[in-house]
Amino acid sequence: MSIKTKVTELLGIKYPVIQGCMQWISTASFVAAVSEAGGLGILSAATQPDVQALREEIRAVRRKTDKPFALNVSIFPTINAPDYQSMFAAAMEEGVRIIETAGRAPQEFMDFLKKNGAIVMHKCTTVKHALKAESIGCDLVVADGCECAGHPGENDIGSIVLSARAAEELHVPFISCGGFSNGRGLAAALMLGAGAVTMGTRFMATEECPILPQIKEYLAQNITEMDTMLIMRAYKNTIRAYANDTSKEILRMEKTGAPFEQIAPLAAGRRGRAVLLESADMRDSVLSMGLSAGLVHDIVSVRELIERTVREAKACIRQYAAA
Repeated sequence: MSIKTKVTELLGIKYPVIQGCMQWISTASFVAAVSEAGGLGILSAATQPDVQALREEIRAVRRKTDKPFALNVSIFPTINAPDYQSMFAAAMEEGVRIIETAGRAPQEFMDFLKKNGAIVMHKCTTVKHALKAESIGCDLVVADGCECAGHPGENDIGSIVLSARAAEELHVPFISCGGFSNGRGLAAALMLGAGAVTMGTRFMATEECPILPQIKEYLAQNITEMDTMLIMRAYKNTIRAYANDTSKEILRMEKTGAPFEQIAPLAAGRRGRAVLLESADMRDSVLSMGLSAGLVHDIVSVRELIERTVREAKACIRQYAAA
């Protein structure tokens, strides 16, 4: 039942389904479950408090699966930047050979990563940035449409056009991201030229996902494609999030010209972590969520989600090929 593409062959995975990296969520057991089921699990470096903790988390994944998995390192401009070089060094020393980067291009780290045999994939929200990633030696591009959860960029280019343009311009394989949640989406991405899809929001409603059951149930039963909003655009740091009380308050403050320092406490990561893992009060934090929330209707195992997605995609392709 596998689908072979340039992406699956390069990454050494059975299915063209990638688990989107989500802070606080993409931890060892969850990541290992995705990889063990034939997709690509992606571990979140930003979730770990220090490099030693990151090493332990990588080892925890490896104890649960011998299948390939990736490490995401988001290189965003910040006043007190983490020690990215040490993160990459730890990953290489612990045997991780697939690295996903986001934020700014990883140009300064490429020599080190390539010398250590890493496969590097970079998330881009425009073809211009994708071509830059290709030019510095990235092996894959993740074409991240504005439907995605978290940071969709500032240009609002949807997945269909972004993927089609990537197919026109890139020489390296690419992965479609943003708005993908089922087999129809996977089939569409493959037809657009992608070699896989990344799904984040959909993976939240899986049995192995570490968020609270109440949130999974609420996502599957109540949230639609109408229930997200874009915030933080005034600060060139746009986030697609669940349209809850906190996000609406942030947008209200943005419109009044409030400085970022006043808004930052509302968007603090520790608040999101508490909601996802402790309180389940979905009013009380910025919760990254993609438009694909409207396609989430049940809670299943990671394996069932991946295999069902592939079955549906193959059925769609057969149906239209036979027409």
